[in-house]
Amino acid sequence: LCIHKGFSRLCIAEIPSPHPLKYTVGIGISLPLQAGAPGKLLLAYLSVSERKKILGHINFRSLTNRTITDKKQLLQELKLIREQGWATSFGELIEGVSCLAVPVVDRQEKVAASLNILGPSTRLPEKQLMTYLDVLKDAADGIASRRGVFDF
Repeated sequence: LCIHKGFSRLCIAEIPSPHPLKYTVGIGISLPLQAGAPGKLLLAYLSVSERKKILGHINFRSLTNRTITDKKQLLQELKLIREQGWATSFGELIEGVSCLAVPVVDRQEKVAASLNILGPSTRLPEKQLMTYLDVLKDAADGIASRRGVFDF
């Protein structure tokens, strides 16, 4: 579970995989907004003015050979994320890691967090990763229904 914080995203909760080969972010770790499904999802749902402000501060350097390094390309991706309601990434931040993220809304029905599943691309290629979309959306709805419990 990640939230937007300043010019980054912050991991606030995670459940590690039971598999021996796994990738975990780490609670309290900040990562870029423009690389990886959770950050792109959060960036996509910001107000136009806030998104523009953040995009003005982003260093579009390559973290892997799949990192989006072009502002125009990122804006197109953010538009697609808003249209479909979810985001994916395949090795954008860490080589060999696949991720699917969906929004979690707050009391005002604004996107407050991204709920995601991630793991090694060998275990979660795109077709397999997308089989988790509905269960991930249901889990995000479950978190949102507990708005009095979770304040982001």
